[in-house]
Amino acid sequence: LMHRYKKDGVTLDYFLSDLFFRFLSDYTHTLISHSNDWKHLNLIIAAIETFIHECHDMTLTTNTAEKTNDVIPDDVAITFLEKLRKTSQKIRVLNTYHGIPVEFSATIVHTTANKVLIKAHALQDIAATYQGGIYILCESAFGYDLFAKVTPRVIKGHDLLELSQFDSLTSGIHKRQTVRVAPQSKTTVLINNFSVSLFDISLGGISMVCPRDLKLELYEQVNVKVPDTLCGSILHIEAELIHVSTFEEGYKYHFRLELTPSQESELGKYIYRRQKEIIADLKEKLI
Repeated sequence: LMHRYKKDGVTLDYFLSDLFFRFLSDYTHTLISHSNDWKHLNLIIAAIETFIHECHDMTLTTNTAEKTNDVIPDDVAITFLEKLRKTSQKIRVLNTYHGIPVEFSATIVHTTANKVLIKAHALQDIAATYQGGIYILCESAFGYDLFAKVTPRVIKGHDLLELSQFDSLTSGIHKRQTVRVAPQSKTTVLINNFSVSLFDISLGGISMVCPRDLKLELYEQVNVKVPDTLCGSILHIEAELIHVSTFEEGYKYHFRLELTPSQESELGKYIYRRQKEIIADLKEKLI
């Protein structure tokens, strides 16, 4: 299977990262419905991480890109989705809720010249509304996945999602090798003694926001000080700047983490606890 992917021009790294995310997404899906499987998650994550590290030892490269997208004409995406509706085909849709993947199938209810109405799972409605958009996983049929703006609608007593402003995706959250989680409350970390706010963190990377430009060079090595409120002890982590983006409130910095085995263990425990908190919060919103 790996050989076929390489022949088709798709890198083995893409295959592995996509396989990992889909496995974790499906497993998280079962955790939303069952409460007795949490004890197995640490073993599964550890096994997958070991597998990925072994692949990297064989000179595989890591896909660290953030979501890059290109605006496409809405009618192109909508024409494709209308064809699926006419043949009663469902679509797979994806969101992240504080970093946790939420993925279910959805039914295309109606399309217009510039909008699409879908009926999604109740948990998907919550996550999509929180995120303000939704990923449509249709690369195999359409050539690439889509991202659309979401507006919740209630029509004839039914909760629906209205999709508009479609973008095509070349990379994104569904190709990440590790799940990112957002902190429960505002958390300040230090980059070379500059105070910034933690946006999200994973075993592979960390994102932070700051109202001012820190004047860091791309690929610059920095020291990140994570407070003990996160993992129970202060962590001094070496990191490499891989991307800088801007938004209305300032700058967002994306770093690749270079963890020691002990740091990876401590951070992994925090991410595991935070995942449970986020999924519990998501389930409570249905009550």
